[in-house]
Amino acid sequence: MSRSTILDIFESPSVPGYVWETPRHGESSFPLTTSPVCSPYVFNQDAVVLTPDAPSYVNFSTSTPLQIKPPMLGDVSTPYYFERASTASTIDSAPYSKLIMQALDKEGSRILQRSLASAPPDAIAGIIDEILPHMQTMMCDTYANYMCQHLFPLTTVSQRIRLLSSLSTSFVSVARDRRGTHSLQALLGRVDSDEERDIVARTVNGKVVHLSMDCHATHVLQQALSSLAPDHVSGIYEEIVANAIVLSVDQFGLGVVKRAIALAESCGFAASLGSKLDHSLFQLVEDAYGNYAVQHAIEHWSRLPTSPGAQAARKMSARLADRILNLSTHKFASNVAEAVIRVGDPQLRCKVIKALIQSPETLLSLMKSPFPVFVVTTALKYCQNAHLAQTLVTLISVNLAKGGQDVKNRTKWEKLEQRKCEWEPPKSVNVY
Repeated sequence: MSRSTILDIFESPSVPGYVWETPRHGESSFPLTTSPVCSPYVFNQDAVVLTPDAPSYVNFSTSTPLQIKPPMLGDVSTPYYFERASTASTIDSAPYSKLIMQALDKEGSRILQRSLASAPPDAIAGIIDEILPHMQTMMCDTYANYMCQHLFPLTTVSQRIRLLSSLSTSFVSVARDRRGTHSLQALLGRVDSDEERDIVARTVNGKVVHLSMDCHATHVLQQALSSLAPDHVSGIYEEIVANAIVLSVDQFGLGVVKRAIALAESCGFAASLGSKLDHSLFQLVEDAYGNYAVQHAIEHWSRLPTSPGAQAARKMSARLADRILNLSTHKFASNVAEAVIRVGDPQLRCKVIKALIQSPETLLSLMKSPFPVFVVTTALKYCQNAHLAQTLVTLISVNLAKGGQDVKNRTKWEKLEQRKCEWEPPKSVNVY
């Protein structure tokens, strides 16, 4: 299928070169869009006020973007008002071709998506040429963004370089858009050359915090981290390390920190990132989001015993084990305490259980809180010392007889008591 054939699909069946226009109710500002359904609410390029009278045609070869002031919701009698927008207030000022207009339409976008599957390379190149001046509009549009997501996997390296270069000034705006984020992730997922990575790295540098703490842009930055090679992410990682604590305690920034932790070993930043997390360790473990950053670091880095990340994980685990009693009674820190037990070596696990069985009173104080039961359960599951495990179970039984433990968790403590005769050392354990 040639490029001209693809474009011919979108000619208006009634008047060549002209199409009907239907406004999108409720939008505060948008470029001209098409609809295959005729509507009385249409306008010509010189219209200022629209009434439900005779419809007009719009010649897109000479039209420029307009702004719409929609009526109050529910007021069906109020006409739509339009005013010409200045170039500075619009996303782009270049005229829209028929291809662009069809991509902005619901049905037209679907036709485009189906056509792309069998489109030859020269047709793809022609489409890239047409959408390049309107990239932000296309990627953030309700319907055109789906066409973009289908188009980007079909592009060549040179085409992606042009696309990425055209987005350098609008990267953040597109990334923060609820539709643009998906299109941008699709484009970044195809990056596979050093020149593309250079463009992405230069675009993202200095914007890491801004992107990380946005509900949509955070996924774009995570995709960028995965797509970039180690020699392209130094500037990005330096900004992540410098702001690691702020990002870790943010619900959206946390995802970026976790992705950075997963890739830190290959990029050579595990030691610096681990040191940053360790510096504010107890602040993080008691935070609703920060505790997940510490858990992820300990569990992920412990898989490589001799790596810088594993050394940081061991250091954090040792510090946390010293405060296991306090951590066990905290809603969020108790999750980290379980992670420490899961990945710790046999000596660390024994140290944890010895802290739990200091005296019946120590364990009884823990049993009055709703969270230690999960820590004790994990400790018994991974303990390799039969004597310590049986001692812990015996103390649980003694305290259950005394009463005073958390009523809601009594059933869980009773299940632990039953392990008195059933306990067996774990067959396999995770160690550094």
